[in-house]
Amino acid sequence: MKNNLLFIAFIFVYHFLFWQELPGLNLVLFGLAAIILHYVQNGFKSDDKLQFLFAGCHLLSIVGLLTLHSNASFLVFFLTFISYLGYLKFPQSSAWEGFFSGIYNFIGFGKRGLFPERIFPEGQKRPATILYTKLAIVPILILIIYVGVFSAGNSIFRDLNSSIFGRFFSFFENISWAHFFFILLGAAIVRWFFQKSDTSFFSLNKDSSLMRLRGKQTRHKLTMGLKHEYISALILFVLLNVLFAVVNFIDIRWVWFQFYVPAHFSLKEFVHDGVGFLILSLLMSMGLVLFYFRKNLNFYPNSALLKKLGYLWLIQNGILAISVVIRTSYYIDFHGLASKRIGLLVFLAMVFTGLVSLFIKIAFQKNGSFIIRVNSAFALILFSLCSVVNWDKMIAKVNLHHAVAHEIDVDNYLQLNPRVYPYLFENLDKIEMQINRHNNNEVRWIDYEDIESFKEALVHQSHKYLQEREAVSDFASWTWADAKTENALKAILN
Repeated sequence: MKNNLLFIAFIFVYHFLFWQELPGLNLVLFGLAAIILHYVQNGFKSDDKLQFLFAGCHLLSIVGLLTLHSNASFLVFFLTFISYLGYLKFPQSSAWEGFFSGIYNFIGFGKRGLFPERIFPEGQKRPATILYTKLAIVPILILIIYVGVFSAGNSIFRDLNSSIFGRFFSFFENISWAHFFFILLGAAIVRWFFQKSDTSFFSLNKDSSLMRLRGKQTRHKLTMGLKHEYISALILFVLLNVLFAVVNFIDIRWVWFQFYVPAHFSLKEFVHDGVGFLILSLLMSMGLVLFYFRKNLNFYPNSALLKKLGYLWLIQNGILAISVVIRTSYYIDFHGLASKRIGLLVFLAMVFTGLVSLFIKIAFQKNGSFIIRVNSAFALILFSLCSVVNWDKMIAKVNLHHAVAHEIDVDNYLQLNPRVYPYLFENLDKIEMQINRHNNNEVRWIDYEDIESFKEALVHQSHKYLQEREAVSDFASWTWADAKTENALKAILN
């Protein structure tokens, strides 16, 4: 009964913190309450080292959310929170498992009712009204559907229905369905806090080392099968190494050392198309290594040559990834910084980590669980660190001081986080210079032709932001970033 009362209290707190509010301090307080609830009910295990990784990453995301309140910090907050609470409910061995187990159990695949505890003790007979109400829900819903169908297709029945059930259905018209589903979502979230998870989306092997598989085949057949697989893999990696060597030679010669932009050359197409295919190639390469070095081929007596070819291929993939970084840097040098380019560099950091982990897998005969464990932990740490970096401010700073002023996307400034607006007001002279330079281009591709139209749009969006902030409370939706931005914009606009 105590848990049921606490469950209802959590729903009231949820309503107080989130109804008609923006995400801010409310997310932090509600999330911390859920984590504290778990430790109060289940105790704190000081010997569980992995929980400190989740706790540290979640703490970083909280700092990012309150000090920056960017889209990245908002998304990383949910990523780390779900991973942390998912791990606490079902301790496993990786960030990957923690996140997906958390999602899996929130959706409701575990065994659970609405309340955390039984309302009626087990064995006690339930009142007949509750039993019959529960049994009647589905038939009544089906009846309502048929009434709606017949009302739409039969005018006489529709009039009859209106006269009989008019008052009944008018009651539902006065219900705020947005409020209803808001409460319903809150009940699902709070129920997840109380749920004692016993269901896992999937489980990794806790042992990172590969084990030799011994089947029922004869030793001769097993050896021949491995030999054929070895020859096939050897041919594949020889051919791929030759192919990659040709591609890397072209990239090193032209992209690394002799790159130039000829007349009517589309640098955007060069970067976007080239990067897309190179990323696809890198992902395919990682998949092939995982496939061929997954089982007994790692223990084949004459596999030294194949392993050397695997190392060489991973190195060549690393060179390919460096080429992607260089292509992206050329684009930034010419067109400036943008969120997608930052996202690409973050992704490439994970690619390099993945290649290193595959190198270790081949050298020390590690299994796929090791790859997922290492890379998911790195991704969680990397995302958490990214959440405390003010990327939008960095984009604005880099682009406002960019050497190629006429190629900067001025329109993109107004797509940045509103917390950057005060900085844009401080640098309207630089934006004006960039617009004027762009007006001299043969082809214009920005919307604003002068600084007056840009400033008008900036003032309009600033007022819109301030109105959104005035509509919410100073407590539940508070963040340091918003408080600072509000004060700065009010001083500028007044």
